[in-house]
Amino acid sequence: MERELQKEAKEVVDGLPNINFNHLVRLTDKFGIIQFAKHIKPDKSSGYTLDDNARAMIACCMDYSHFKSNSKLKLITIYLNFIKYVQQPDGSLYNYVDYNRKINLKRWTYDAHTRALWALGYLISIKSIPQKLRNEAEKIFVKALNLTKNLKFPRSIAFTILGLYFYNKTKPSDKNIIKIKELASKLVSLYKINSSDNWRWFEEKLTYSNSKLPEALFYAYLATKEQKYLQIAESSLDFLSSVTIENGMFIPIGNKGWYNKNGKRAYFDQQPVDTASMVQTLILAHKITKNKQQLKDVHNVFQWFLGNNSLNQTVYDESAGGCRDGISESSINPNQGAESTILYLMARLTMI
Repeated sequence: MERELQKEAKEVVDGLPNINFNHLVRLTDKFGIIQFAKHIKPDKSSGYTLDDNARAMIACCMDYSHFKSNSKLKLITIYLNFIKYVQQPDGSLYNYVDYNRKINLKRWTYDAHTRALWALGYLISIKSIPQKLRNEAEKIFVKALNLTKNLKFPRSIAFTILGLYFYNKTKPSDKNIIKIKELASKLVSLYKINSSDNWRWFEEKLTYSNSKLPEALFYAYLATKEQKYLQIAESSLDFLSSVTIENGMFIPIGNKGWYNKNGKRAYFDQQPVDTASMVQTLILAHKITKNKQQLKDVHNVFQWFLGNNSLNQTVYDESAGGCRDGISESSINPNQGAESTILYLMARLTMI
């Protein structure tokens, strides 16, 4: 059985584009990764975000864990320094920094702060990364974790669970497990409040990065072995798959209207963030459940980048190593910004 699953997994990976960091490097200067691009040219006026630098750090950590490239270690250091730069004395991590390196202290968001916790926890968990960098990440992580006591937004809860799961792999403690249970129980409560037979979900609408919610419960299950987390993770992921995979094609929820319970789902615009998130969640789910359908779904979802999508056009630019910013009803957005490029890389590295 195990050999059969390994064979199926290999077939999913075969034929995919080579891993290419060229565009990510193009977008990165000594301070961090620039937010937007005009086609493939970095748009310096857009500045930098914590969101992008945190994600870029995850992608480089994923690559380094496999290939041990010194070039990725240098990038990890740049992104980690950016995260350190935006941290304030109370532990808060701010999202927006202009090209002159001025932090916008009027715009702090839970999503960006907790996404950075995920990135920091992941870095700390990789033992091959030099201890000096891991220690620096831990200082930032512990300080930032203090601001997560009253989380209520589902994605912020999910990102924090991911960060704690990875942190606990290296720094295991009862305190970490208690915190994971506390956060996972919030997702369980949201699921019980909002779900029904025809709507097995945590909110009254589907928006962005949806699969990160069941993914967080899969990780909570791995950390605690509590079956209730696994059951809701499977149920909600099955529901999400039934909504977004149509006749073998992945069609993420469009950001022009989203999908409200008892309403109609929006089909456009489609974003790489949803595709990459779904790839990561399905791979994790398959490792836990050994469900063959999840492995087939991974292939269909990833192919969204390569042309199996609503416009039958490639979103990933193999020659540049970048990813176009999304799909509208009539065209592909030609710009290859940081978010889309990093998320493609995270999805591709998940497929190794």
